[in-house]
Amino acid sequence: MFLKSIGSLCLVLFLSACAQSTLTNGDSFIDPGWNGVKAKSMVVEVINAPLNERTAIENAMVQSLNKRNIRAVASHTMLMPTRDYSDSKRQEILANSSYETHLTITPYNRDIIEHYTPPTRPYGTVGIGSGGYTSIGMGIGFGGGLHREEPIISYQTDLSVIKDNHKIWTSDYATRGPTGMSFKTIGKRFAVEITKKLATDGVI
Repeated sequence: MFLKSIGSLCLVLFLSACAQSTLTNGDSFIDPGWNGVKAKSMVVEVINAPLNERTAIENAMVQSLNKRNIRAVASHTMLMPTRDYSDSKRQEILANSSYETHLTITPYNRDIIEHYTPPTRPYGTVGIGSGGYTSIGMGIGFGGGLHREEPIISYQTDLSVIKDNHKIWTSDYATRGPTGMSFKTIGKRFAVEITKKLATDGVI
């Protein structure tokens, strides 16, 4: 009983530690024509996402970039969600801003990955060998099983120079969260991770 209690406590502590963690995997590509000049200012725009996700991800991205001394602004303060813009008008607004680059984040492929871990029970074995020795094996498990529904979403992210609309960097990453985490929260976590990737690739 004591061993089972200790094991249960370990499981609770492990699940608590993992409860808010996310995992981001993917790849990126730098345009061979990039001149090597790092971006110092940026307009951040989330495309084709619910409004609450757009504003949350843009704000999180701006905050993450600011921490790296990158001057950034959320697009919803320039390209109003209540208005429709033609491609030419959007480019005009960006060109007339004081920012040099435009980062777009497009979420896609939202999904829920389900996992079920069957319940296990405490167990033990006793065996007597031909030489007269005795072996005892013990194990411990947990009843009830474990059912998880983990949200996962992919993001295509592009960085372009506003002046000539030249795309210099692109990436395709997927971020996976724990059971119960909203896509909005996952997006905010993704913003931090993609900022790290931009820095690692040397474009900021």
